[in-house]
Amino acid sequence: MHSQRWITGLTALPFLIFLIWKGGVWFAIFLSIICVLALLEYFRIVFNPAGHAKVVLLLSLITGPLMIMTAHNKTMELTLCLPLIYFICCGLMVVILYNKDQYILENVSRQAQGLIYIPLSLVCLVLIRNSPGGTLWMFMLLAVIFAGDTGAFYAGTYLGKHKLAPSVSPGKTMEGSLGG
Repeated sequence: MHSQRWITGLTALPFLIFLIWKGGVWFAIFLSIICVLALLEYFRIVFNPAGHAKVVLLLSLITGPLMIMTAHNKTMELTLCLPLIYFICCGLMVVILYNKDQYILENVSRQAQGLIYIPLSLVCLVLIRNSPGGTLWMFMLLAVIFAGDTGAFYAGTYLGKHKLAPSVSPGKTMEGSLGG
């Protein structure tokens, strides 16, 4: 486990540094791919598959990367309008399918939360990277994240005795949280 983390980190780090340094469309495409993967993971966790909200799911997977690409193209008006269009479509889905699907309101609200949380956070990364001095701020953010993750991992591994939330993540400890 320990060596696998180091190998993954050392393999991915040069690629990530290059993308941040280069910026531009490649950075936005990378974040769009991350957005789709994160949305799929989020939906896998919270989505109730017994419903008809698959269209809204597909709409989310299209809207998220579009928000990132519009932020990259410096069209913030469109970036902020895309979630509004998405919410209007979701509202229409709820009205149309409410009588046929008892889970539609729950599914649509969870998907809307995911669309706000994940793509808008990544849009902020695009805005930070495209700002003056943004490359240095991105490297600073990356360093803080890596330091926190490394501190949490080693403090939890060597000092961890008290479980943080065993039902959610059995390996996490209070000591690891403080180490992060």
